[in-house]
Amino acid sequence: MGKKDEYRFNLRFDETDEMHRLVVKYLNSCGHNKAKYIVRAFLAYWKMSGKSLLSYVFPEIDAEQLLPEAKQENDKKTAVVAKASDAENDNGTYIQKDHSEQQLLEKSLQEDHFVNLEGDCEADEAEVLLIKNNLMSPEFWSFIKENHGTNFTGVPYSYEIMMKLKFTRMVLPDLRTLSEGGGKLTDDMFKALAEYAEKAGKRFCATFGTTETSARMAYLPPEMARLKTGSIGKAIPEGELFLLDVNGNEIEEPEAQGELGYRGPNVTMGYGICREDLLKGDEWDGEYHTGDIAKRDLEGYYFIIGRKKRFLKLFGLRISLDQSERIIKEKFNCECACTGDDDKMKIYIVDGALKDQIPGFLAEKLNLNASAFEVTVIAKLPKNESGKILYKDLH
Repeated sequence: MGKKDEYRFNLRFDETDEMHRLVVKYLNSCGHNKAKYIVRAFLAYWKMSGKSLLSYVFPEIDAEQLLPEAKQENDKKTAVVAKASDAENDNGTYIQKDHSEQQLLEKSLQEDHFVNLEGDCEADEAEVLLIKNNLMSPEFWSFIKENHGTNFTGVPYSYEIMMKLKFTRMVLPDLRTLSEGGGKLTDDMFKALAEYAEKAGKRFCATFGTTETSARMAYLPPEMARLKTGSIGKAIPEGELFLLDVNGNEIEEPEAQGELGYRGPNVTMGYGICREDLLKGDEWDGEYHTGDIAKRDLEGYYFIIGRKKRFLKLFGLRISLDQSERIIKEKFNCECACTGDDDKMKIYIVDGALKDQIPGFLAEKLNLNASAFEVTVIAKLPKNESGKILYKDLH
């Protein structure tokens, strides 16, 4: 069976082989979109420790019979080559889940949502369910309640929707833990969730991670949520966070800003652009520089300031576009996106009534002249499926 799409893979199957037919049947049952992700994972993991990902899922299959054929002369996609790590195998013990607590994860993948719910605790098992309904659907929340979901994990966009739905007024007695990752909450949203969790007898845990550090590198313990608003916390067990200055030297001083780095056993081995790259071994030696600008307070807690590339130099001052967005959102409770260059910051909003208010407000907050800002009203901000803004699509 051959299949080529934007990831340009081509797998050989022997249609007379029963095990190969089972693989085909399984992939077809997943549908095109999910099968695509499974095959992408296979391409990234094949030959790792002499086995492919499918060797773990289907141990009876000879991995050598399923090697990808001619690869991608013009393929610009890049796979992240991962390695096994015990740091992520403790199933969240560092956020203090008890043994009976199971994960309920709302994660958008095309039109589906993944949900892990409590199963037979005596047998130490749990169920993984796919829900077609989204957060806006009453059926989604009925499903959580009826199946006694105990742990919810969402991205900032998920929590924005939940707050609009008056989530904090819902009766969800079995829900114990709220986890957040995949982006930065506004300080107001962070505080609201921390306060709700404390009053309702639940836990709120902010986490931080990247694809290259499968899947997280830092977490903020629930008991610190109200004391460290906006913090990503400290490194996960077996990991280490650090800051780098512009010359690549580690910064020891507290409150100083620098690029966030991480060391740990869950750091990727490197990027795989072609088939041969997967045979290079560990090129990164357990160290990853995130491209995020962060600071570390006196108690060792880290705070993300913005992306390294998301800064402008206006009138000689270094200004964070991400921080500017948060300031606007918290003041006006509106959607906005900030881009621009060192001559002018461009601000995109959907509420035309705010157009004349934002320049003066930002000028006062950032100690700049209002002429440094240009506000454009658009019908809708371009976003991906996880709710992240697509800045390259802004004009």
